[in-house]
Amino acid sequence: MAPNRYSFLVILSNVVLSQLTRLSGDPAPFRIYILEKESESALCAYTDREQWAAVPKEKDPEFTVTAEFVDGVLTRLLVQKFTEDSTTYDEYGVNKEGSVRQLKRTRDITPERVTIEQVWRVQRGQAVKISEIWTQFATHKRLAPDKELRDSLAGPVFVRVAEFPFYPILRDLNVSRWPNGMHCIPGSLRSMELMR
Repeated sequence: MAPNRYSFLVILSNVVLSQLTRLSGDPAPFRIYILEKESESALCAYTDREQWAAVPKEKDPEFTVTAEFVDGVLTRLLVQKFTEDSTTYDEYGVNKEGSVRQLKRTRDITPERVTIEQVWRVQRGQAVKISEIWTQFATHKRLAPDKELRDSLAGPVFVRVAEFPFYPILRDLNVSRWPNGMHCIPGSLRSMELMR
C-alpha cells in the first residue's frame, strides 16, 4: 500500500472518530495509537496523534490500532489491517467490564471492487453475526454474497479485550510514566494474522 494512502486512511479514521464524539456531546475521549515495530519485535503506543503519524515506518504497517477511552474506561477499539488487495476496519465496542459487546467489520476488497459490512454481537461469551451486507464500490449497489470469497476472508472475532496481543499496553495506562508519550512492550501482532 502506498504511504500516502495509509496516511490518508489514518487521518480519515481519526477525524471520523473525533467528529462522532463531538456530535454526541459526550466527554472528550483519550486515545492511544498502537503499531508494531517489527525491527525491534515491539508493540509501541503513542498518546499524541501527530507524534504517532510522524513515526518512521520501516514499511507500510500491516495493522494499526486506535484505542479510545472515556473517563479512563476503554470504550472502543479500531483495528485496521492493510494488505495489497484489501483493507479491513474492525470497530469493537467495549463494555465497562472489558468485554467486547459488538463488532462492526468493514472490508474493502480492491480487485473485486466489493465492500462487505458485518455486524456481530457478543452474547454469553460467543460472537453472533447479526447482519452482513455486500455492496459495490462507489455505487453502493447491493450484491449477492460470494461464498468462495467469504470463506477466504473468514477471520476471528475477539470477545474479550484480554485476547488482543496489545492488551498489556491497555492495562498500563499510567501515561505519566510513558517517556515522551510513548510506551513499547515486547510483542507482535502476528497472532492477528488470523484476521484475514
